[in-house]
Amino acid sequence: MASDRVEFVEGRKYRVRRDFTSDGDTFSCGEVVLFRFRSYSPYDGFTEIGFTRLATGRRVRWRVFDSEGIDVDRATGELFEEIPASEDVYPSSPPPKCSPDKHDWELCGNVRNHEFYVCRICGQEKYRNPETEHESFVI
Repeated sequence: MASDRVEFVEGRKYRVRRDFTSDGDTFSCGEVVLFRFRSYSPYDGFTEIGFTRLATGRRVRWRVFDSEGIDVDRATGELFEEIPASEDVYPSSPPPKCSPDKHDWELCGNVRNHEFYVCRICGQEKYRNPETEHESFVI
């Protein structure tokens, strides 16, 4: 298994090298994902790397909490490999879209006293505070 660091570039495609689960999202060996973003939350103590599954258009995240003691940069090469443009046979069509009032929300769990939902059609994500009914959408 390779352990070289992978430099994620927004909009490029990557193949998952082995099965793993991260904070509720499952990645399968051979699956192709499109890189969206990388961020760090000092408040919550984790690095988050976001992808879109090409097969379904659903958004998934790889979260690495500081407490896990994982070197994120080193782990990129153990978990992902970039698909060279010459081998890219996967369609780049955008994921399906919904209008704001037509989402089919599925409750996927709770995160820090907020309900976490994902649209079954387009993969849009949102958090909802059940006490205040305030909703925050993930962009």
